[in-house]
Parts: sequence; structure tokens; C-alpha cells
Amino acid sequence: MKKHPGTRINTLLIILGMVIAFPLIGFGQDHKGHKMKPIMDETSDAKILGAYAKIQKAQASDSVEGVSMVAMELAHMTHKNLPDVSKSAETLAHTETLDAARLAFAPLSQSLIASIKEGKIDGKGFNEAYCPMTAAPWIQAGADLKNPYYGSAMLNCGMIRETYGESKMEMPVGENTMKQEHSH
Repeated sequence: MKKHPGTRINTLLIILGMVIAFPLIGFGQDHKGHKMKPIMDETSDAKILGAYAKIQKAQASDSVEGVSMVAMELAHMTHKNLPDVSKSAETLAHTETLDAARLAFAPLSQSLIASIKEGKIDGKGFNEAYCPMTAAPWIQAGADLKNPYYGSAMLNCGMIRETYGESKMEMPVGENTMKQEHSH
């Protein structure tokens, strides 16, 4: 079968168009020209925050059941792109008591909060809370405080410092944006 002479030219034009067009597409940028965050080895932000939330909830319930396993999973999920989170999660995974787990939870919380604020993780839907008794933050879903540092002894002690993913607007004078409860 004899090919039409224009077929070869059309093929060359298509290839030439692709060679010119691909660099102009702007790989690694979104539609506004901003850099996109790196892909987390098929580990979503929701999985990372979900694992962290399991640890936070267990400690708020005065438990370490399953904490080591979940902390190790979190360490593996974050080892390439969030090394500080990974190192802190691994330290927590090797604790044996509730007191030791709570001490190790603060650096994990601090590194995860830093990752959210640096735009490495989308924390939308989560709140940054703070315990004044330990001078340590944590992240939690929902506005009802569940303090992982003191558990049932002071479950509602602390304050919500920030809600991730919401616009930051100043409140009118006289309104308090921080929930603060102490039950000691």
C-alpha cells in the first residue's frame, strides 16, 4: 500500500508541535503560575493527618493502645518529604508508657504544624490547639478540645489558636476567637 506524501509531513508537524508545546505547558505549576506542592509518594495529606489524629485521640483518652503502630506508619508515610515529622513519629513509636508518649507527641505536633504553615501539607478542616500547662500545641479535628497531654485529668484545658483553611479576619471588638476552658 502506497502512503500519501502529505502523511509524512503531517506526522512531522505533529511531532514538531509537541516538541514546542510541552515546554510551554509549565509542568510543576498550576494555572496561576504558582508552584504545586510535591506529590507525597501516593500518601495523601488526609492519611497523614488521619494517622496523627488517631494518636491525638488515643492520648486524649489516656491510652497508648495502637499508638506505636500508627506512629510507625506515620513515620513511613512521611520519611521522604517530611523528614522532621518522620523522625518525631519514629521517636513516638518507640515509647512504652503514656507519659513518654505524651512527651514525644509535642515535637511531632510542632513539626506537623510547621509543615502545614510551610504549605507542605494542607491542614484544611483541622484546628491548631494549645495547652498552656505544657506550653505545647497539637492539631485536632473539631472545636471541642481534647487535650492529648493531660487526657481525662484536663481534657478541655487549652485553646484553639488557628483553624486551618479559613480566611483570617479580625473579629469585632469584644468577641473572643479563642476557646479557653480549664477544668483543674
